[in-house]
Amino acid sequence: ADDGIKANDEDPRFLKLKAKIQLERKNYGTAIEYFEDATDLDPKDIDAWILIAKAATSRLQFTIAIDAADEALELDQKNISAFEYKCNGLLQMLKFDKAIKCYDSWLEIDPKNETAINGKNEAVGRLAESKSGARIPSSRSTNIGNR
Repeated sequence: ADDGIKANDEDPRFLKLKAKIQLERKNYGTAIEYFEDATDLDPKDIDAWILIAKAATSRLQFTIAIDAADEALELDQKNISAFEYKCNGLLQMLKFDKAIKCYDSWLEIDPKNETAINGKNEAVGRLAESKSGARIPSSRSTNIGNR
């Protein structure tokens, strides 16, 4: 069956395919470039935005991950993957107040989600530690996106 994808850098599906290959090879920077090119051509491609967030998270580029997740959430306000990358990125950047709000929004959509519950609990605990002057341990949720 012909899926209609031609080897053409003007076809966002082709760029996404190239990006996915780079993602599998753990060439996250190159993957992000291809995904960004794909979203330039097709800005409504939620999957490409999520995969940018995944690749950026793998590179610990949380600002890029959050921005990509926000793009996905503009297209689908209930996208669990987008919430996961956004909330985790905020937590990793030590933006605990924003992370808590993010987790609250996620939990409104999916109240029993263990990842969201645990992330919110971590953010609340780390916010309390930061206000008390206690040492803030590194996050335990850095494996996000590496499944």
